[in-house]
Amino acid sequence: MIRASANAEKSLGLLHNIRAGSDPQAPLCFLVHGRAGNFDVMATFKRCLPEEWAVIAVQGFLEDVRGGFSWWNVDEEVRDLRWEAIRLAAARLTGFVEQAIEFYKLQPRQILALGFSQGAALLSLLAQKDPQMFSGVGLLAGFVIRESSRPGGKLPALFVAHGTEDDVVPLNKAKEGVEYLRSLGASVTYVEDAVGHKVGTSALKALKIWAGGFG
Repeated sequence: MIRASANAEKSLGLLHNIRAGSDPQAPLCFLVHGRAGNFDVMATFKRCLPEEWAVIAVQGFLEDVRGGFSWWNVDEEVRDLRWEAIRLAAARLTGFVEQAIEFYKLQPRQILALGFSQGAALLSLLAQKDPQMFSGVGLLAGFVIRESSRPGGKLPALFVAHGTEDDVVPLNKAKEGVEYLRSLGASVTYVEDAVGHKVGTSALKALKIWAGGFG
C-alpha cells in the first residue's frame, strides 16, 4: 500500500493509504483502525483480502493522549460513549467512504469494511445507520454501538472475531453485540480465539474465507 497524495488527502479530508486494485470493478475494502492507532496498523488484515481488490486504510482525525490517532477521545471507550463525538466520527467516515469511491474512479461490485476495536464500534454504527453502504463488515476485537432507531433495511453480512482473554473489550460485551445484531436480522459469522485484545489465527483464517465469498 502507498500513502495517498496530498491532493487526495485534502480532497477527502482524512489521511489514508491505498492499494489500487487491478480492476476498477473489483471489490473494495476499507480498513478502520482502533484507538491510538494509525493507517499502518491494519496491514495484517490486508493479507486476508484477495490481491486484486482495492484496499484503503483510513486514519482517525484526532490525536490520542496515548499516541497515535482515534475516532473519538474518551477515558473509557466502552463505558463512556460520547454521542456527539461518535456521531461526528460516523459522519466523517461516511463522507470519506462516499467521496473516496468517486475520487479514485472506482466502481466496485462489492464494498467491505474491516474495523478493529474502536474502529469496529464505529463501523457497527455505520452498518445500522446506512445498511446499503457496505456489502460486508468485519468487527474485530470490538463492540457494538446501538443506534437509537431501527435500520432502514437489511444489515450487511457481518463477521465478528473476539478473544476470550480480551481485557480491553470483555468477551461478554462482544457476545451481547452479536445477539443484538442478530435480533436486527443480520447474518453474523462469529469466531473466538484464546487470545487477548487482538485477532487470533483461527479468526484470521475464517476472515479470509468470509471475505473471499464476496469476490
